[in-house]
Amino acid sequence: MMDRSQHSHRNRHEVMATRVALSDGRVVLCLAAICGAIIAGLSGCGGIGPEVPPAPTAAIAVIDAVDAETKEPIAVEAIAICGGVRGTITPAEGSVVLRDVPFGTGTPPVQPLTVTAPGYVTFAELIQISMTVVTFYTVELQPADPELTGTVSGKVTDSATGAPIVSALVRFAHTDVTGTTEVRGYTDAEGGFVVGGIPIGVSRLSAEAPNYVTATDTINVVQDSGGSQNPVVTLKLLPGSTVIDVSGTVVDAFTNAPLSGVRVTLGTSSPVLTDTTGEFAFTGVTVGSQELHASLSGYDDYTAVVEVLPGMARLRVAMTPSAPQPPESPFNVQGTVTLIGATDNSGAVVVAVELATGREWARCTTPASGNYTMFIPPGEYRLTASYGDRSVRRTVTVPGGGRVLSGIDFVLTVQ
Repeated sequence: MMDRSQHSHRNRHEVMATRVALSDGRVVLCLAAICGAIIAGLSGCGGIGPEVPPAPTAAIAVIDAVDAETKEPIAVEAIAICGGVRGTITPAEGSVVLRDVPFGTGTPPVQPLTVTAPGYVTFAELIQISMTVVTFYTVELQPADPELTGTVSGKVTDSATGAPIVSALVRFAHTDVTGTTEVRGYTDAEGGFVVGGIPIGVSRLSAEAPNYVTATDTINVVQDSGGSQNPVVTLKLLPGSTVIDVSGTVVDAFTNAPLSGVRVTLGTSSPVLTDTTGEFAFTGVTVGSQELHASLSGYDDYTAVVEVLPGMARLRVAMTPSAPQPPESPFNVQGTVTLIGATDNSGAVVVAVELATGREWARCTTPASGNYTMFIPPGEYRLTASYGDRSVRRTVTVPGGGRVLSGIDFVLTVQ
């Protein structure tokens, strides 16, 4: 993050600086006040002191965009948003002047900048804002293949009031065999956003802002040649001050019998004990990610991160009896994947995802024998074995205390 007041387009920026100064009323007023004070001093006029111009309350930012490969100005219109202030960079002007950009509360002051143009990947980054002079910033846009990417627009609002949320961060995360590609952008003063250069296919969409609970969704992005063929999306964020009641049950992981007297904590709420039916309840829990902890003599401690949201299902905590011996081998889950129709059992992928958090804890690929092992914390998991476009799932409870869960086998017909 830096104030780029000197770069290859210096001459154009010098001209722009002159135009900004002459067209900004505050700057003209300041110069007039100074000139008036000088004239009054030379003429010997007394009794009237020089006027002190008011301190600036917002910044002016001049944004231009160039092609990252050619370093030349882009030949299409681009949308620029800085600190919620929105404007258009035209090929004729080559830049845009954004006025009344908030300083922000940081030291040094920063604001999010987003630039979107057809045929390019959206640029989004925090930039430093000058409190004394015009801020110049040149954005280098990476070209995007319009046949393989799409553009999505939408709005982010407060779910309680419907008010737009300014400078909310919107992310599009697309995962394929090559890895995960993320394209992001920030909202304007109306809560609107436009993000381009998103790989076509399914992306995980999320929106986040200070003092709000992050909202997530999935979206199938279609090819639109940098246009707007994708549907407009609306994301409603829940204020972080929202509180709800949370309840659940604690059971034995092997017998499903309810456990009484379990000490349960959730976030910053005071601990509670389960009753004879294994039930527990909390009132006034703040929404968002909260850590759940359960402990009972004779059982392994249970810890998980849960998303506290309105309408959430009752929690189910499965605790495993403690075992006296440490692990005898570097794994606690093992099994075999059999591929019917293949020459051997190699190449199957087994993934373990924790049900409570949705977190992927382990991933392994089978050898020719099909045998696999993994080490994951105690808890409830969804194990998925896949080969090509075929997959099969199982839900298992992984015990603690050094015990090994064996015989978690899968059979897939691949031809």
